[in-house]
Amino acid sequence: MTWDDLKKARAEHAAREAKKAETKAKKAAKKAAKEVKNIEKTTVGKTKRGRKRKSATEGDAPGPKAARTDEVQYRAPVAKMY
Repeated sequence: MTWDDLKKARAEHAAREAKKAETKAKKAAKKAAKEVKNIEKTTVGKTKRGRKRKSATEGDAPGPKAARTDEVQYRAPVAKMY
């Protein structure tokens, strides 16, 4: 391969990559527009209902097991001598 052949191959490769990027951007834009329309369709005329569980929104509250382990002090396991 000569230097000119390498330059030509690089240029062709760059053109293909640019075309791929362009089609990918078009697909992403089309998908985003479709999602926006879908969201607008689903939210029109519907009211939101209340939450089912109060604990679902409380992310910082520890569960029942975590509360129990905090109350009892940890003791190292000891082998029993019989």
